[in-house]
Amino acid sequence: MATASTLLPRLRSGLWIALTLFLSTGNFVFSPAGQGEFTPYTALSMLGAFTVPFVLLWRRKFPETVMVISLVACALLSIGSTVAWVALGSLFRYRDSRTWRDPWLWLAAGGTAAVTYLAVARDLRVPTSEGSMLGTFLEEPAGPGWRSVFPWYTEAFVTVIMMSLVLGAAVLVRAQRRLNLISSTAAERQSENVYLNQELARYEERERIARELHDSLGSKLAAVSMLSGAVRADPKDTAAVRSHAEQLQLTAQEATAEMHEIVRTYRSQPAPATSLIDLQGLVDEARRHGQIINSHLEIDTESPAPTAVERAAFRVVQEIITNAAKHAPRQMLTLHATGGPALGGIEIYAANPVCTPAPGAGGPASGGSGLVGAGERVEQLGGWVHAGERGHVFEVRARIPWRVSPATYP
Repeated sequence: MATASTLLPRLRSGLWIALTLFLSTGNFVFSPAGQGEFTPYTALSMLGAFTVPFVLLWRRKFPETVMVISLVACALLSIGSTVAWVALGSLFRYRDSRTWRDPWLWLAAGGTAAVTYLAVARDLRVPTSEGSMLGTFLEEPAGPGWRSVFPWYTEAFVTVIMMSLVLGAAVLVRAQRRLNLISSTAAERQSENVYLNQELARYEERERIARELHDSLGSKLAAVSMLSGAVRADPKDTAAVRSHAEQLQLTAQEATAEMHEIVRTYRSQPAPATSLIDLQGLVDEARRHGQIINSHLEIDTESPAPTAVERAAFRVVQEIITNAAKHAPRQMLTLHATGGPALGGIEIYAANPVCTPAPGAGGPASGGSGLVGAGERVEQLGGWVHAGERGHVFEVRARIPWRVSPATYP
């Protein structure tokens, strides 16, 4: 089914063909060939006037070929130069050349100027002014010496005027095409930047996870290694216990060394201490900085929560507040956070109006790359974070499962 993107080019091509067909036929009728005796040249010119304009159908795919055919036809046949004008504009628009020094452009412009000069000269050679297109501009028809009414530089003057119009339009069209190409490239670059920012956010979140992994598990693995070493050193243990303890110690030591090797690349700064109790302080601090927040926090802080759950919830709320402050300043942020072990997890909902960026401020916000990193952390716990626009409101929904830490034995 035809769409606007396919109909418009076809309609434009049809209009150009109709215009050049009319003008080529007019040039032939007013030419000496069209007013003299019927000869093979007259037949060829008549055929060219009715067929050459249709080569413009291929002006997008083969602009160079269309340009050559148009110049040859306009030079050899009495059909004027309008087909060459349209072909020149198409060459400037559709030829894939990055610089203005492309010889195709300027050779084609020179050829078009030559056939335009030739067409004007042919028009001025007709016997009477009634048979000339330029002669129609005379107030009174002149006799056989009508050519002397026009100055000697008429051919050059008309050629300069017409070529100025044609080249001006061609250069304008080419500049518009280049501008569209630059805009399209800029949009692609912006999309790539958004993707890279999201990947960077994921990388930074993994860095934080690796740092917290080191801080939380490093000491436990060291304790396992130390305890297994003590069991192995106890002379009362049987040989099997001693063997198992030796394997346990070796495994713990290998795990500790491997974890140090993995984390050594990522670790750059100490992780901040965060908990569910700190959520209210986070909201209050944002309010002190002028942010408008309608919050409802109802999370069970009496029951001990796993550290990973606390940090994930804190990070999600922190990124929601940061994202709203950056992309919707001075707008009301609605923030609800409820949950606990009885509910099986923590649910977070946030919404704020979408602000239209100011002119020149670039495209719309990416939706907060920090939320991508926070979502990475939540997904590691089996939860999810969904963020996006709904109408004129930007919403964030998150679900963090409440996982009970393994019991600690003395």
